[in-house]
Amino acid sequence: PPFRERLRRAALRSIIIAPIVALLAATLFGALVNVYRPASPNRRDPSAFGLPFKALAFRASDGIALAGWLIPARTTGAPRGAVLVCHGVGANREDVLPRARFLTAAGYTCFLFDFRAHGESGDSPRTSPVWPFTRKR
Repeated sequence: PPFRERLRRAALRSIIIAPIVALLAATLFGALVNVYRPASPNRRDPSAFGLPFKALAFRASDGIALAGWLIPARTTGAPRGAVLVCHGVGANREDVLPRARFLTAAGYTCFLFDFRAHGESGDSPRTSPVWPFTRKR
């Protein structure tokens, strides 16, 4: 009788725990698959919108090469300010060129850049929840 009771309890625990573990694994897999979509490379630059620009390359604090464009304000006087225009996940700086065209026409200088692992910037995506704890110092 004690063996059968232990066996029944173990089976009951397995029936309860297995679906929970499967649901957590499916959720994690879904998040990892959907959080980062590989970006397409830049196909156009600001000249496609009639905008003058300066291509810039710089490095992140960990040494990863990043790429950007500095687009001056289209104004005869001093610029009204500067705007950092950022793209979304799975996109690149080309995707925000229409916003830069609008802002430069309004008198703002714009800086557009590709986040790491997007467009022309280097490295791989940082979507893992453990990445901050595994990077080299």
